[in-house]
Amino acid sequence: MLALSGPTQVGWLREMFFLKFALTLLTVSTTSGIPYPRRTRTGYSVTIMNDSSLGDFKGAVHTWLAIRAPHKPTTYFSFTSADFKRELIARVSPGRSSVDEHLKQRTPSEQTTLEISLWQYNQMIRSIDEFYRQKPVYSMLPTDDTTYNCVTAANRILSSANIHLLRGYRDPVLLGLKLATVGSVLGKCLATPNIFMFLSFTLFSSLCVLL
Repeated sequence: MLALSGPTQVGWLREMFFLKFALTLLTVSTTSGIPYPRRTRTGYSVTIMNDSSLGDFKGAVHTWLAIRAPHKPTTYFSFTSADFKRELIARVSPGRSSVDEHLKQRTPSEQTTLEISLWQYNQMIRSIDEFYRQKPVYSMLPTDDTTYNCVTAANRILSSANIHLLRGYRDPVLLGLKLATVGSVLGKCLATPNIFMFLSFTLFSSLCVLL
C-alpha cells in the first residue's frame, strides 16, 4: 500500500474532498423537478418525465412520456419488463406498457416540456401503436436496437417525430443530469452522453476550487 507523506497526503485529501463536494452539488441539482406548462401555444406538447432519484422510495429509476393534445385525454408512454426475474437471468424479457394510475400520479425528479405540432403528435401516437404491435423485447442495459429499456423506448417514440433529445441515452440517472441542466453549461456538455466527459467536467471544477 502506498504511504503518502504529510503535505502530499493533505493535498490528496483536499482534492478528494472537493471532488466529492462537486459531485454532491451536481447530484443535488437533479432532485428538483422543472415545472412544465400544461398548455402551449399550439395546444400540443410532449413532456419527458424522468425519475433518477435512488433514495426517494417511489419506485425504480424510470423515464416516461406524457403527450397532450387539445380536447383529448393525455396519452402516456411507459415501457418496462413483463418478467423481471427472467430479465435478471437471461438479460432480456418480454416488454409491456407500465401505464397505470400510479404512473400518472408519479412525481418526476426531472421533466421538460416541448411544444409540438399536430404532425408530431400524430407521429408519436402512431409510433406507440406500432411499437407494441411488434412485441418489443426488454433489456435493462440494451446494447443495440433489438431490445429496449424505458429510456431507449421513449427515444424511439420521440425520434419518430424528429425529437432527438434522448438520442444516445440508456440510463435514467445520466439522463436526469441532462434534463436538470437544460440550457446550462453542464447541459451543453451532456448533449453528448459521455460519462468520461461528465467526470472530466467534475474534476475540472474541483481543480478550479483548489486553485
